[in-house]
Amino acid sequence: MSKKIITIDEDHENILGTKTVNFAPTELARALEIGEELKAALADKISAAGLAATQIGINRSVFVYSPDRKPENFILVINPVIKGVGENTLDGWEACFSCICTDGKRSIALMRRFEKIWVTYISETGTETETILEGFAAKVFQHEYDHLRGFINIRHPQVLEVKESSDEEAFEAFMASVRAEDEERY
Repeated sequence: MSKKIITIDEDHENILGTKTVNFAPTELARALEIGEELKAALADKISAAGLAATQIGINRSVFVYSPDRKPENFILVINPVIKGVGENTLDGWEACFSCICTDGKRSIALMRRFEKIWVTYISETGTETETILEGFAAKVFQHEYDHLRGFINIRHPQVLEVKESSDEEAFEAFMASVRAEDEERY
């Protein structure tokens, strides 16, 4: 049974606003278990790009992300470190599963992200991975990394704009335009 994704209106213990705890080298098995729980939580989500442990109520430094929104391409990221490469940034709309409230209100944030980032993390094999990400992969990685730092996009200190809607059809249409823009851009 997969864990439920916590939304901002259900976050009574403020786990979404809490900085996560890194894994010790001896805790790889637990990180892998959480990775499977994250993938299971996303199993019925179309076009899912990622999910962090805090979003399923676990205060640990792990997330999964897909550089192309395909579930078969989810990458497990443990104890990440991130740094922007250069000064180029892109502004883009970002949805978040934790910003879909039980009352039907949905929120989306316009965020400014580094176009290219340097990342290091522990992979699912337990090895340290170091790479440069750009485009959509960089955008998603930064979004999920923010969750580990206790930031949700609509409450991020550097959010540019937030749109809210209780009209599911209008929200889905807007998200379709965001995905199309991402495909053109990246």
